[in-house]
Amino acid sequence: MQKKPTPQDSQDSQVWPRDLLDCLDALSQPLERAGFDPLSPWWREQIGRVYAHPSARTAVFRVGRRGRKSATLCRVAVAEVLSGRHLIPPGDTGVVYPCLRPCAARSCASASSCAAAVQR
Repeated sequence: MQKKPTPQDSQDSQVWPRDLLDCLDALSQPLERAGFDPLSPWWREQIGRVYAHPSARTAVFRVGRRGRKSATLCRVAVAEVLSGRHLIPPGDTGVVYPCLRPCAARSCASASSCAAAVQR
């Protein structure tokens, strides 16, 4: 009988930290070297609070204009995938929907930010 694959069997689980915040920190380093803005301490703290809560499934942030909302949430979405907590079998493509926006152009921009982060 063949063993059922688990998230730990993911190819990237050996490269990226399993803890999401550690993965987020590890992801931030090459992104910053590539010219992306750093993750602010405030955002790091808020993300940590959400992921530390044992039953949190939704997060609501009150953030003003130019508050790096899309950039931060795209980075979190990429870290969520790279942390290996989700199984993406070899040969499959993982899909992440980090932001839903009423404006299609802005949704495309958010998706492009995620794609750029993955390519770094």
